[in-house]
Order: sequence, then structure tokens, then C-alpha cells
Amino acid sequence: MKYFYITIALLLVSINLNAENIWWKEINIPDKMKNIYHMIGIKEKDDGSIFWIFSFVDSIVDHEIPALMKTDKDGNVNWLFYKSYDKKVIPNYIQVNENGEIIYHCIWVRIFGVDDNIDFRPLVIKLNKKGEFIEDYVDSASPVERFKTFWYQGSFVENNDKNIINFTFLYRNKNNYFYINKWDSLCNFQQQIMFDSVSYSFEPGKDKTFYIPFAIRTNDDGYLLRIACFTYSGKRFGGYYLKLDKDFKKEWEIIPFDDDPLIYYEDYKTILLKNNDFAVISKTIPISVADSQKYGLNIRRFDMKGKLISNTYNYSKGNFYINDFIEDSDGGFAIVGDSNDLKTKSSTIFYLLKTNIKGEIINSKFWDLGGRTHSLKKLALSNDKNYFVMANRWDNKGYYQFYYAKLNSIITSVEEQVDYNKTLLIFPNPASVIITIHLGLQGGTVAIYDLLGEKVYESKIEGDNPLNIDVSEWQCGVYLCVFRNINGTITEKIVIAR
Repeated sequence: MKYFYITIALLLVSINLNAENIWWKEINIPDKMKNIYHMIGIKEKDDGSIFWIFSFVDSIVDHEIPALMKTDKDGNVNWLFYKSYDKKVIPNYIQVNENGEIIYHCIWVRIFGVDDNIDFRPLVIKLNKKGEFIEDYVDSASPVERFKTFWYQGSFVENNDKNIINFTFLYRNKNNYFYINKWDSLCNFQQQIMFDSVSYSFEPGKDKTFYIPFAIRTNDDGYLLRIACFTYSGKRFGGYYLKLDKDFKKEWEIIPFDDDPLIYYEDYKTILLKNNDFAVISKTIPISVADSQKYGLNIRRFDMKGKLISNTYNYSKGNFYINDFIEDSDGGFAIVGDSNDLKTKSSTIFYLLKTNIKGEIINSKFWDLGGRTHSLKKLALSNDKNYFVMANRWDNKGYYQFYYAKLNSIITSVEEQVDYNKTLLIFPNPASVIITIHLGLQGGTVAIYDLLGEKVYESKIEGDNPLNIDVSEWQCGVYLCVFRNINGTITEKIVIAR
């Protein structure tokens, strides 16, 4: 594994926010609204205007309602839309059609019964260019009303035909069943498919429950799903990734988090990358107190065949929370969240982390607006390669403030803008048994030398096929891995440790 010790909770830099931001503004909470409940997403148009997607808590009906704010490129508010419904409504995503109308996709949710059964259905709201309500559509009966059983809300996406697709699990007789529900663009129910091609490799018995917190359309018109699992006793979470083609046929499934039994993973976030790879970030928590150095951040990168490309651990002695991450303009990642402030121990501060393409942290920013709790919730890359964020703050008097902002990028130098296809990836590093070497799309020759200059290994890499090397009988120490092809030479250190 590759170890990069970061000081998420130790090097608390006091930053003048005005020097770091392009603009930073507070969201004004309308009358009859308590506060903001969910911060969902940020979408910039080609003209520089920005949509901010979130939800309010209505103080009259006392549940979540959808909200949408449009600002100009300088953060000045053009309009703010929100609408109350008789049940909880969770915002999902927006689209802008050829007429400039906004199509706001939401999820209508009702929780009822002694078992907290979930009645869910898609809700589509249409607005004009000025943010004024035109009409909305909602399914007249959700899957739970049709089948009278316990459902999990699952994830909603849209296919090429503008159909709304829902991936969810049904729980019946202490067993789980995977279903795909389909609606047209006007929320008319069309089809339900029972999906029976999941192997459930980690044996989901009667003591386990599944749900789908993440689904996304891939560049090949398929679907990537993360299926999570938890036990009723709450002892351990698990999960795996499932890839479906456009006709919902299974292509592959992987369990990516079973390589270290001493680490518990949580705060999973998944994004699709520009080259159709996908990346997974998670917080690592040591199961043993003696293993406290394993508190930290894990970033894994996979191709769309489910093959692991890189696996990097950034460890810290302090606690922190991952709220969002994106692929940055240089191919690395930017990460936001909140971290414990060791000066007060009872409060948190904002953080923004920058990694290179391998997931190694190369820069960070921490700041404090005063008060008790801070959290950067959402992150998006602007057209000019800076950052949009949504954040909240809770002061010592119990008052929440909500912010939207544009921050300067923290890419520190041109040298960090690495071409992924020319980057030699070696993992785990340090290693004890097996190392894997990958070089994007470039083939060539790999030679490994000890520190005396003796060659201990040599082989070829064909295209993007990874090379697995058994190092179980190698002596502990540092080795040099040299990759050569027609484009030049790349050298990386390998550490063998047991």
C-alpha cells in the first residue's frame, strides 16, 4: 500500500478566506423555511450562470421540499424557486432543454407503517427561464403501493430515451430482491424488471439488508451501481460495484474493499471520470485502537471493466469527514469536507484537499469562520477550472448559516498536471506478497533493480494490461522500477516490507 501521511487534523492553517475565494456569499433563508436540509449539486451553464440545487425544511408542513437557485457568474441571485408538497420531496438533478426551460427531477417519498416502509415515486417539475413554475408530473402509484411490501428508495437516473430508471431492493421474508423500475419522462409507470443476475458474492443471509445509494449512467450507455450491505447488528458494512449494459444485462461485479480486514471503510463517494474510468473515495477507520495510523483517506481508481488501476492510502491521526470529491482539471482529485479542530476538540473546520492523479495528497487548505461546526458539503469544477462549493456553519448559539461560493483552484504548479497515460502506477506500495504495475495505455518494458544496481526482474507490459509480480521471496528494502518505451523512461521506488 502507498502511505502518505497527511495532517488533516494537525496542521490547522489559519487562512484569510477573503484571500482564498473569488466570492463567498450567504444563502438567505425565506420566511416560513427553517433551514437548508440537503445540498445536492451545482451546475454551471456555458454563459457562466450557475444553478444551486438544494432543499429547504418547510416550517409549516415540517418536511423537506425542493429548492433551486440561479445566480450570475459573480454569485448574484437571479431567482430562487421552492415549492411545498404534501410529502417529503428530495431533489435529484436538473436539465435545461432547448427552450431554456428547467426540468427539475425529484423523488417524492412517504414513510409509513411500523416497519418504516418507504413509498417513493419520481416527481418532475418544469420551470421557465425565470424560475417560474409551469407544471409538474408525479406517478399516481409507487412500486410499494402496487406490490404492498417493503422497498428501499434506491437511485434514479435517466436513459437515452428520457426514461426515468430506478434501481432498488425489495425486502420480503428476510430476503432481498433487486428490481429495476421504469417510467417515461412524464412519470407514467412503464415497466418493472426483477434482476436475478447478482451473485451476492459475500453471502447476503437473513441477517443482512441491501440498498443502492449510487447509480450513474456510463459513457457506453450502461449503468454503474454501488450496492451497499449492512447487518442488523450494525457490526460491519460491505458492498460491491455492479456494471450493467444499456439493456440491464450484467457485465461484471467486483468487491473492492476486502483487502484489509483491519480497516473499516465508510463515507463512500464514487464519480465517473472523463476517460470513462471511475474513482471511489472512502474514509478508513481502524478496527483496532492500536492501528490508529490507519485513520485516513483511501482513493481507488478502476477502469470500466472493473479492473483496479491504482489504490492509494493517505493516513492521518485525526478524524475527518468526506462530503464530496471531483476529478480536477489536471486529472487529479479535489476533496471537501470537515475536520476536527484539535484546538477546541468540540468544533470542526472546513478543508479542501488536492491530490495528484495517483490519489496522493499534494496540497490542502483549512479554514475556520468561527462558531462550533463547519462543513463544506458540495463541490463542482467551474468552466475556468476553479471550484464552486456549498457549505454550512453552526454557531455557538445554535444558529445555522448556509453559503455558496467560488474558490480559487489549489493546483500548485504546472508540473502536477500529469498525463495519466504516461504515469507509472505501482500498488500496493509498500508491498509484501504481490505488486501490480500499470501504465495507462502505453506498453513497454519494466525492469526492477535493487540498490546495488542488480537487476532482479524484467518483463514487458502489453497495452493497458496490468503486470502482477510475486515479491514474497524478495528481501525487504527499497527497489527501483524502471519503465522504458519509445516515449522515454519513468522511474519509481518500490518498498518491500513485512
